[in-house]
Amino acid sequence: MHAKTNLSIQSLALFLLSTLLCGSALADVLTWDGDTDYANGINNANGNWNDASVWRPSSGSANVTWNSAAPDDAILGGTTGGATTIALDAATGVGSLTYANTSTRTFTITGTDANPLTVEAGLIKTNGTGVLDFTTAKIIGSVQPSRPSVLCVSATSPTPSPAA
Repeated sequence: MHAKTNLSIQSLALFLLSTLLCGSALADVLTWDGDTDYANGINNANGNWNDASVWRPSSGSANVTWNSAAPDDAILGGTTGGATTIALDAATGVGSLTYANTSTRTFTITGTDANPLTVEAGLIKTNGTGVLDFTTAKIIGSVQPSRPSVLCVSATSPTPSPAA
């Protein structure tokens, strides 16, 4: 009886520990909202990728900070604002990058070799005729537009893989 009780306590402790450790690192789908004000809706505004409160979660009532550890999935393409520059101010991981630009806007991602953008699951362009410009950012990973798009990369960034 004593061994059975210890096993149950150990199992419960392991479950609680794994929930605490893994539950806090779950990825989310976040949309760039550079003006940091949740109440204003999604706005294209210049800023740093890792600034506090520039990402709008798919559910919730306040903007959040990017989580490279999970990593989160990013959507670029608000309904207001003009051309947008987002600086990689630290090495950044992203699950997938959806370019949902609904107009002819240009999104420029800037960075350095020390602050690359690591794309885990590729790039997806969903609509619009805008430009996604990575000419001054280092990209690590597979970048595959799912539709015809204008994607600018520099000589130091890996060449995007052709769409499958």
